[in-house]
Amino acid sequence: MRLFNYMRPASGSRSSSSGVGVEVGGELFSLQTLWALAYGPSSYGGAFPSSIDAMIERDMLRKGLPGEVSATLIECGPGTRERMMLPKDATFAPPLMRPGKILAVARNYRAHAAEMGSEAPPELRWFLKIPSTVIPSGAPIEVPAWLEGEVHHEAELALVIGKPAKNLSEAEAPEVIAGYTVLNDVTARGMQAEAKQQRMPWDAAKNLDGFCPMGPFFVLSESIANPANLAVECRVNGEVRQQGNTSDMMHSVAKIVSDLSKHLTLLPGDVIATGTPEGVGALNDGDVVECEIESIGVLRNPVVRGS
Repeated sequence: MRLFNYMRPASGSRSSSSGVGVEVGGELFSLQTLWALAYGPSSYGGAFPSSIDAMIERDMLRKGLPGEVSATLIECGPGTRERMMLPKDATFAPPLMRPGKILAVARNYRAHAAEMGSEAPPELRWFLKIPSTVIPSGAPIEVPAWLEGEVHHEAELALVIGKPAKNLSEAEAPEVIAGYTVLNDVTARGMQAEAKQQRMPWDAAKNLDGFCPMGPFFVLSESIANPANLAVECRVNGEVRQQGNTSDMMHSVAKIVSDLSKHLTLLPGDVIATGTPEGVGALNDGDVVECEIESIGVLRNPVVRGS
């Protein structure tokens, strides 16, 4: 089952609002409306949470929610089902409205490390992406007019932490993963190369506004049978640029979570991007980039160059 956050713009006397949706059988439904119709508006002690973030904070994803939602939709007649469908003016929001830390693993695929002119390090290497750089599926990746050099796409499997974690073993790591989503680690490659040549940090190349598209769907961890065997693909204007599988990762999802939990405490809402396969390439004004992860969905963003 795939969840997502959505936004509704202000209209008439109604202010802008957000909510949680669920995709079932290719159709999009409002989870709040579904829950209110099935269980009453006071379920869970008040109004239904307006974001997946809040559901994670209240530990709702571990309380049988997927099965209850599926059963409710199956039992509904056509008229009631229509009332639960996503409003027509809704657009996708990021799968986390307020992500915590965004930790990104570098050179986790040997072939990608090779195309970047280096070897994949035996130990885990990671860097930070700033939460404010996150944009949803459908929003434009805006490349500043002043930026020189190429801007590259990097399709990645990302996981979301569901509860506090510190000093975990690899066996314990899967228990703290709430779910998975798709992330595009957009990179100002020229800026990164220049920083590397000067032996300076290259965080700036990863953290321009809008350089972290994420979503649209959030898939519960229990719905992903094996995160170590998911196809990863990136297309630009329909042309396949990246094509790999998470089985090619040097460091597994469990090892990544375990290693990072020994560096710092992982908290609910933290995001971990697990690295990208080979085939990264330039994005240009007018392009449409699609990052797809098997069993999760397609993250789609247009590219716009500033004037």
